[in-house]
Amino acid sequence: MALRVAARLGLKVGLHPQAVVFQRLLLLPAAALRQEISQAAEENPALELPEDWVGAVEYEAQVPRGGGRFRRHDEDEDGGAPEIAAGVSLQQHLWASAALEISDPLLRRIAHYLIHNLDDDGYLGCDLKEVARHFAADAGNAARALRLVQRLDPAGVGARDLRECLLIQMGRLRGRGIHPQAEAILRDHWGAFVRRRFDQIARGIGRPAREVQEAADFIRTRLAPYPGRQFRLPWQPPAAPPAPPEPDVIVLRRNGGWEVETAEGPDCNLRLSPSYLEVYEKMRTNGVGYTEEQRKHVVAHVRRVQWLLQALDQRRRTLKRIADLMVSLEGPFFEHGVEGLVPLSQKALARRLAVSPSTVSRALAEKHLLTPAGEVVSFDLFFDRSLPAKQMIRRLLEREDKARPLSDREMASRLAGEGVRWARRTVAKYREELGILSRSKRARKH
Repeated sequence: MALRVAARLGLKVGLHPQAVVFQRLLLLPAAALRQEISQAAEENPALELPEDWVGAVEYEAQVPRGGGRFRRHDEDEDGGAPEIAAGVSLQQHLWASAALEISDPLLRRIAHYLIHNLDDDGYLGCDLKEVARHFAADAGNAARALRLVQRLDPAGVGARDLRECLLIQMGRLRGRGIHPQAEAILRDHWGAFVRRRFDQIARGIGRPAREVQEAADFIRTRLAPYPGRQFRLPWQPPAAPPAPPEPDVIVLRRNGGWEVETAEGPDCNLRLSPSYLEVYEKMRTNGVGYTEEQRKHVVAHVRRVQWLLQALDQRRRTLKRIADLMVSLEGPFFEHGVEGLVPLSQKALARRLAVSPSTVSRALAEKHLLTPAGEVVSFDLFFDRSLPAKQMIRRLLEREDKARPLSDREMASRLAGEGVRWARRTVAKYREELGILSRSKRARKH
């Protein structure tokens, strides 16, 4: 058998490193962008931050124990499960449950001790090795007792960090319509998930970035980072609400119209270190006196800073361009509020701007806008096609006879008279999403 060596010509398309950086930064809201820049400065001495830099607070710190911002569909503004003044404390609730669920005397005593060491959010505040020594037991018994505590309700209690808390809840949801990629992302790609590097995750799991984004949305809306907060006792103060989101875009009224400004972002006044730039220029002109290793170090760090600064500028220009078009289409909203909102389509915006829909989606993901009225709203608001429908239902209910509230079928009939034809179940769905009681419950209330 003869062996032959053959050459084959071909083309391979790849993204320039700056384009990769731009795609990642475009996805980040202000707080996450600040953390990204802080991390870049720690890793790259050629990136110089301004003296008054305030971006060193990590994005993860917005939620204790290393997580991003999460919000369940049924929670209140503090980011946890609805806080209701409970008749019993979290510990009392869990002790009662453990007494019924744990039959082994030693494991029950250890579980009682672990429950005593949970904080108000439901997280464990002691080390299992110390617990084992306290009871003169082996580490296996302490671990078994903790697993038993973690099986109790509310789901997520007994976790030692946010990742474990979310994985416990994910395990409870298994088999009940969870997103197919969500658990694997939490388990195997936590660092990338917290930093919102969805492209990196997509490559790691071999799935489209769109699916990773959907999984992230599932995690934020279906899981609770503070499982213990629903057991706040009446005399305990509610948890402090999180800081309001930072606007990425500001809309101002000027000269009878609307003007868009990108908020002064955390990338302002970043620059390439003058000392690194000086050495870099010397290397480019003659390069005498520098080793190959020194050359590689300086060139790599300088280019990374250049890519970062160019990507930040491109991010700012892209966001402003998209926001300019949206504001030009949403004049009635800025004039009259939600009643003037005309739901937009990201695909339609992308066509008008001659960019891909994924660029629009990335640019607006988890970003906020400051209206001339001083209200910070999510860009998601402009794509919610159910909002005008909900406003019509709200107006109908404001005018209804309180002694004889309207049924969902009656509301559907009245809306049909105004040219809006919805099924009764559609009206019921929107009413429930507005948090409005059914006719029978409204009648009893009045």
